[in-house]
Amino acid sequence: MVRRGRKPHTDPPIEWKVSIPQSIAAPVELILTDALTGKPKHGARSKLIAELLNHWLVSQALPNRTDL
Repeated sequence: MVRRGRKPHTDPPIEWKVSIPQSIAAPVELILTDALTGKPKHGARSKLIAELLNHWLVSQALPNRTDL
């Protein structure tokens, strides 16, 4: 039987609640807003934050921790 619907996440998401200053959030919302609906595209904020965090993690160049 073929299952329909969205594919399951390969890396399950964790929900965070964060506060962003309005001076940063407002222009980001404008950039992410869909012209037809007037709302941010579905998942656009999460995708942006995940990409930024991933880029930041790579820039940290953390050494491999074997003592954990």
